[in-house]
Amino acid sequence: MNIRNDLVPKTFDEAVALLVTALEDRDVAQIKAAPNAIRAGTIAHRTVGAFMVHNWKLATGDTPLRRDVMHKFDGLGHPGDVVGLIIECTCHLVRQENWNITQAVQRSKAHWDRLGRNHDGSAKTGT
Repeated sequence: MNIRNDLVPKTFDEAVALLVTALEDRDVAQIKAAPNAIRAGTIAHRTVGAFMVHNWKLATGDTPLRRDVMHKFDGLGHPGDVVGLIIECTCHLVRQENWNITQAVQRSKAHWDRLGRNHDGSAKTGT
């Protein structure tokens, strides 16, 4: 995968499009060969995900991409969730699978609810 350092997406859709265009033939083959899109995404999360968090400044504050994801997905904005949704969406697109992103969002939100935290991973205040 060859993601340009100078391109920083401002929206979820731009991020997915950027990732899709950065895929090389071997990336596509690995995604298609994985048992499912989630497994393919898990592998990419550690490498591509780290690049996205660092280069797109997802962990250091308020960015247009993070704001777009939080707006689009009802407050879900933890950097790991942002990266996970982008990668999982990309994998489903490559695999030409129908995907209900709402289920992925609900899964992440349930995780934060179990921890008693806000959906962006921050601590709840006043409770």
